[in-house]
Amino acid sequence: GINAEYMGCHRNFPVHCSPCFNALQLGDEVIFGECRPLSKTIRFNVLKVNPKSKKAASKSGPKKFEKF
Repeated sequence: GINAEYMGCHRNFPVHCSPCFNALQLGDEVIFGECRPLSKTIRFNVLKVNPKSKKAASKSGPKKFEKF
């Protein structure tokens, strides 16, 4: 069968972001893991932050191909 992780499906998860990740910006990708229940809905915690590249952030329009 086909698993959802290979299909590129996504969901919104309520995730706790620790104060040590204070440089988190909108559009950054995060890796999160399951932990004990922190509140009624939060069961995941941020483990690692992959910041969005500055090159991609500086472009204001849609994606365009670059020359080599």
